[in-house]
Amino acid sequence: MCIPNIPQKLITVILSLILTAGVFFFFKRTINYKAIQLDDVLFADALIEQYKTPEIIKKIFTTPVYIIYTSAYYRPILPLSFYMDNVISNGVKNFSVNHSTNILLHLACVLLLFYFLKTYCFNVFISFLISAVFALNIFSVHTTAWLGGRNDSLLFLLLFLSFIFFIKANEEERKKYTYLFLHIIFLVLSLLTKETAFLIPLLCFAYEILKKYKKNTHLYIAWLLITGAFLILKTKYSNNITFNFLFNAVELKKNIYMLSDYFSVAFLLSKDEIYPEFNKFILVKGISIPILIAALAFFSKNRKESLFFLSFCVIFLLPNFMIDRVL
Repeated sequence: MCIPNIPQKLITVILSLILTAGVFFFFKRTINYKAIQLDDVLFADALIEQYKTPEIIKKIFTTPVYIIYTSAYYRPILPLSFYMDNVISNGVKNFSVNHSTNILLHLACVLLLFYFLKTYCFNVFISFLISAVFALNIFSVHTTAWLGGRNDSLLFLLLFLSFIFFIKANEEERKKYTYLFLHIIFLVLSLLTKETAFLIPLLCFAYEILKKYKKNTHLYIAWLLITGAFLILKTKYSNNITFNFLFNAVELKKNIYMLSDYFSVAFLLSKDEIYPEFNKFILVKGISIPILIAALAFFSKNRKESLFFLSFCVIFLLPNFMIDRVL
């Protein structure tokens, strides 16, 4: 029996549709959820009247993330997204709009990850498998059911877009400056979403060394100016800012174990424990995941890029290891 030679683009479209259907089937029940865990107090309900006033945009960009509550976080993109939800619902409280937005943002993350892995790391089927686990794992409930959890989806989208355009700027000479401009735009938006975005330049610098790109001195200067400007904004518009970014070596064992637990929960769908007691079994399970991905990467045609993909979690969990609220 002759097996038809299916075009790669068609396979990609089919797998993307499967991912889309999986996300909607898995999370569709959350559309009918009401507000949970302070959603109504912080975003989706308490600000309904303020969203109707034209001054709200200025307030979003000149106050801490919760607008009407004191906070150390300056993250205007998140409340801006709730303002856009309010526009869609014509100023009427409608949690189904909020939850639908969360699902669509999560789906966009899944498809972007699939594109990134397929383009730069693995073959289409391994990329699909990893994206499917990312799409339907237990942690994804946090970004769909909890309205405020969409901030992680927003960060994921903006962060990956910034990084992808950085790669394109270095590999496609014809549109180099267009891609650099887009890289900077998404970097700025990322910084306005979550503080973790400070590490995007570190990610790009490490990838530049890996791929032996030409040095982008002007880009280094731009990164420095942008992050400096964001620090000034954060200091000005956050009510209780602290800079406790010193690594606590005493907690190193707990941090390694927490990272293992993240891997264990996300990839093996085991029990989610935020602060679990030390357990060698969970440690072994967690360590087995990067080993498995490394093994897949070893047999990939893009071996170096695939192995570099493993560093993402390390780079972007660094703040979790370094700031006092997690320790």
